[in-house]
Amino acid sequence: MSARLGSTSVQETPGLLKAELGYCTMTEIAELYRTLAVTCVEKQTSRVLIVTGDDDPAGERALRDALTVMILAGLPAHFRLAVVVTLPRAVRIYLNTERDLNAAGVRTRLFENEGEARLWLAGRAADTPRRV
Repeated sequence: MSARLGSTSVQETPGLLKAELGYCTMTEIAELYRTLAVTCVEKQTSRVLIVTGDDDPAGERALRDALTVMILAGLPAHFRLAVVVTLPRAVRIYLNTERDLNAAGVRTRLFENEGEARLWLAGRAADTPRRV
């Protein structure tokens, strides 16, 4: 499965669902996260990688909304969410998201790059919170 919405995309590979946000509108961000949530719930995806773009706090809120839907619908066992934050100004916002999702039982970590995120999702990196 692969979907492109403007400069955003959702790609499914074996064992991983990746959402990538480029320069996009809030409508495109919301649609991307809705697609991500529906796909994860329908296919019981347990590994999700999100590469943030130049989104603002509204993008973070859209991510929280999508995760809320997924939690209510039932996440698969051992679900992990890796978020690659590409803008330094967004780190603070997503640190709060990481904390809140972990408190809700969703294993979530922030990363500076996609390589480290993929290692953690595959279980080949420490399961301790990382700070970007």
